[in-house]
Amino acid sequence: MAQRYRVVIVGGGASGVLAALHVRAAGVDSFAVIEPGALGHGVAFGTVEPAHLLNVRAHAMSAYGDDPEHFAHWIAPTGASNKDFVQRVSYGAYLTEQAESAVTDVFATTADSLQPDDEGVDIMCADGRHLRAEHVALATGHGHNRTYESVLSASPRFHPDPFADVDIPSTDDVLILGTGLTAVDMVVLLAARSHRGRITMVSRRGLLPLPHKDVPPLPPIDPPTAETLGPLVREIREFAAHCGADWRAAVDALRPHTNTVWAKLSLADQRRFLRSFLRFWEAHRHRMPEVSADIMSQMREKDQLRVVAVRHPSFVIADEFIELRGGSVPVRFAQVVNCTGAATPAVQDPFSLPSRLVEEGIAERDPLGLGLVVRQNGMLSGQERITAIGSLRRGRLFWETIAIPEIRKQAARFAARVA
Repeated sequence: MAQRYRVVIVGGGASGVLAALHVRAAGVDSFAVIEPGALGHGVAFGTVEPAHLLNVRAHAMSAYGDDPEHFAHWIAPTGASNKDFVQRVSYGAYLTEQAESAVTDVFATTADSLQPDDEGVDIMCADGRHLRAEHVALATGHGHNRTYESVLSASPRFHPDPFADVDIPSTDDVLILGTGLTAVDMVVLLAARSHRGRITMVSRRGLLPLPHKDVPPLPPIDPPTAETLGPLVREIREFAAHCGADWRAAVDALRPHTNTVWAKLSLADQRRFLRSFLRFWEAHRHRMPEVSADIMSQMREKDQLRVVAVRHPSFVIADEFIELRGGSVPVRFAQVVNCTGAATPAVQDPFSLPSRLVEEGIAERDPLGLGLVVRQNGMLSGQERITAIGSLRRGRLFWETIAIPEIRKQAARFAARVA
């Protein structure tokens, strides 16, 4: 017999916890969370490494929209201010503590299938449990990043998960695949471990995230007017150049309008953005803490760290090394770490629940391959009982959907609808 709930939240990372907190705040007592790991950790905040920092300041990370300084006050006894980039392990602990005070029914398993009907959803779990919910929040987060696994997994020198306990001898030369924030985390971690070997970061464009800087925000602005990609890029560049403030303030001022502007672009323009402009935008939008930038700058000055662009990398695996080819000359490394990012769409992971929902005709894969087809309220296309929260919304309608402020708003609107 099924256990019945008003709401079941599938996934207990940041997205799932924020959904649970807002459902509880909306007065719903009959709800449960399905999560095999620690609540609030997930991929982003499950690290235990003190060197891994949030890439935004503490004041932007409250779990509650009506109390924007909640996290800053929670972390204050440690001596951190609301402008600090605090340890990600601390934020994971914060989410766990909030969840433990709000969630009573947690099932330490995974959801194998969702079967919706007109009155609710049957959830079958991996441990044989059967749940029945009037509404489901699908908050499974990112899929497993399998980039390069088929090529390099045969070598014990390849580390596919940068958030696992990667044991790298301090004198080994290391190749880091990727130059985004995950790759920055790995470099900073190796520096904290007093790594002495040379480190090379490689990506198709060789672009690093730009550093944060504490700059005054701009007042609210009107959204860009262009509705095609070329004119839109020119309009944004002109605004950043002539707004009278640091470019970081200009990028941040555009953020409230991002999804509206994104949804107006044609599918062809969105694909062109992903192909030609994405990495440049991410370097400006998803910035690294100043302390991380300083560490990397010092390592580059000592010639311990290199950042290179290789458009079409290939590899040769040997017992004592992995050789990178595709650049000007082949280079051999003792260790290779996949840091191409945690943001692999779950719909691209064939073993994920979202992929199974697509195969069963319950959900539809977004044409960009980034998430699921959803309506403006986050409900899956053709479904009245299943709502996506977080990264699964990314696609034709949503671009900004993976950061805490956006997830927090989604969670609040979902809670208001199901209360």
